[in-house]
Amino acid sequence: MVTVEALPIPQNVDAGSIQVGNEGEAMTFEGSFNLSKPEENYTVEWNFGDGSASVLDTLNPSHIYASEGIYNVNFTVTDKDTLQSSSDSVTVYVNNVAPSLTISGDDSLDESSVYTLTLGEVNDPGQETLISYTIDWGDGDIETILVERLHSDRTLTHTYNDGDTNPTILVSLTDEEGTYDNVASKTITVNNIVPSLTISGDDSVDETSLYTLTLGEVSDPGQDTLISYTIDWGDGDIETILVESLHSDRTVTHIYNQGDTNPTILVSLTDEEGTYNNVANKTIIVNNIVPDISIVDTVINRNLDDSNLAVFNINLDQPSNESVTFDFSTLDGTAKAGTDYVNQQGQVTFAPGQITQTVTVELLEPLRGDINGDGLVNRTDLDLLIATRRYPFDSTHNISRTFSLALTNITGASPDSASALGTFFYDPRDLNDDQNITLIDIRLLILNLRQQSSD
Repeated sequence: MVTVEALPIPQNVDAGSIQVGNEGEAMTFEGSFNLSKPEENYTVEWNFGDGSASVLDTLNPSHIYASEGIYNVNFTVTDKDTLQSSSDSVTVYVNNVAPSLTISGDDSLDESSVYTLTLGEVNDPGQETLISYTIDWGDGDIETILVERLHSDRTLTHTYNDGDTNPTILVSLTDEEGTYDNVASKTITVNNIVPSLTISGDDSVDETSLYTLTLGEVSDPGQDTLISYTIDWGDGDIETILVESLHSDRTVTHIYNQGDTNPTILVSLTDEEGTYNNVANKTIIVNNIVPDISIVDTVINRNLDDSNLAVFNINLDQPSNESVTFDFSTLDGTAKAGTDYVNQQGQVTFAPGQITQTVTVELLEPLRGDINGDGLVNRTDLDLLIATRRYPFDSTHNISRTFSLALTNITGASPDSASALGTFFYDPRDLNDDQNITLIDIRLLILNLRQQSSD
């Protein structure tokens, strides 16, 4: 009987404990076995289960798995002398790692401008094939771009229509393993741009006349809804007009009551973002309009009128926003102050808006019986009275007297002086003022002449 002695094999071969790691990261293994002879008498081999080449002659190799998965790692020790081998295995769990990405672009832009975002190279520890990029622009717009459609300079563009916002751009990646949300982000500022407006109208206007201002179309780079226009007319008046109340020809009107001024018209706009002050302006000239002053001649028939007053009407051709003043005085003509009328002088003021004033001159009682108008009552007048007593009253035998009312130092109106004629007439034959020529008038004149003789 032949006894064959079993060849010794490596004892207690141990591949180590279960391993958990991430794809793309180095994992270190720790193998061991009992040495019955010097270590150089043994061959060590590691097979990592992922198709990569085996690693020899090290108990503590490092290995990087390119993809997630569960791998069976085999550790084999062979005795070089006997060629006997012994093995052990260990399970390795490799996790998927999300790819990373850097993005870049300006920190701010104006609304309605084009924003450019640059996508950096994707860093993926694994070997998954990237399929697409999904960009959430932070304003409600989301777009997905296939890898093959990405521009060679790796840029994307987007227009932000509304400003005064701070959107955060989020970029997600999709590969064969799935989608990785928000792997990169960037918060930017979208500036609100003040809307613009042009206004037009005449460069000057007369005071109290209607001024027409035309509002041009509003230009707003954003998509804000205009609510109202506010017009500061530059004279203290401010009005707000809702968009829906603006006339179809886009005109607004105003009356400037104070002349000799240079108001600046300011237009402000209000939309849902707020109010934009003084987006348009226009300086105009308001001309000071001086009214014309006139005085009307007056005629008093003292034969028919019991009034002893001469009333002069002074008129302005249009109202003034300022006071108009003038001095007045009477001037003798054929009528004499103190004999035919009472001398008058003074000052009169038109209040703003007033257009008519009067000056009244008192008339004195005329010299009855002075038939020939020479200022004396004598025999000649008696003869004339007798000769004309059958002529009708208030006819060709009237005597007429005149005087003037002069306006001087006129302020606030034009011209700076003016005058009018006051005329009164009467029949000197009517001594008893009964509007008839009779024997009674002759007798009264005879009595007057006798009284003069006795005096």
